[in-house]
Amino acid sequence: MFERYIIQDGENLSLIAKKFNTSVEMLQDINNIDYPNMLRAGSEIIVPKSKEKYFEYYTIEKGD
Repeated sequence: MFERYIIQDGENLSLIAKKFNTSVEMLQDINNIDYPNMLRAGSEIIVPKSKEKYFEYYTIEKGD
């Protein structure tokens, strides 16, 4: 469900969250990050394993 990710030069949690279709808050929570500005290139964090969304929304229609 999760994998390790090495932060690249110029990346921040916002960019990484977009890359993995998640939120900054989720990344902070699963990595116990209190001070995101302290992250540096080369640091390792945990991110969702798939870059795809885990869930799709479906609207139930009459006849389903």
